[in-house]
Amino acid sequence: MGGSRGKTLKVQTMKYLKSLRLAILITVLIFLSGITGAPAAAEIRQFHESPGKLLYKSQWTLKDQTGKSWQAIAFQVRPTDSPQRGFTVRLRLVGFPNSVILNPSQPLRLDDRQQFLTAPSTAAHLPPGAIGEFNIQPILPQLNPKTPLYLTLTTENASTIDLKVPPFLIEEWQTLPQRL
Repeated sequence: MGGSRGKTLKVQTMKYLKSLRLAILITVLIFLSGITGAPAAAEIRQFHESPGKLLYKSQWTLKDQTGKSWQAIAFQVRPTDSPQRGFTVRLRLVGFPNSVILNPSQPLRLDDRQQFLTAPSTAAHLPPGAIGEFNIQPILPQLNPKTPLYLTLTTENASTIDLKVPPFLIEEWQTLPQRL
């Protein structure tokens, strides 16, 4: 009996030491990432629209006031009615399916704590649901990339959804027109 008891104790000690080493490793990694970690940046991706024509988009996940995730996708669009005008920049906000129905006729409200701006909705072509799309091209230069931006979406039942945008993402959106 004493032999199996000693083996059990040895196995438990080995498991404890492995767990302890793993906990120390995770703690060190968290500590090091806090020292050297810069704010994360969304990645601007390049797409080939047609030969010689490139499109760019920026995608990032934002949280609303209830902690639900939304995808924020800023991208370039070529107007179909007048392609010679070049591109515009739109912001598409996508929530979890069936979680909410946005009002496609309502603009996006933007607040950087210094000014209130609106971006018109361009979501008439999208299916109803948790998807909003807005023309942000005219207001991009007015946004301050040094302060957070607060976005407000209006739902079909007139309630609102608030999203906080980090400053580095605003700066990235402002580079999209320069890539045209």
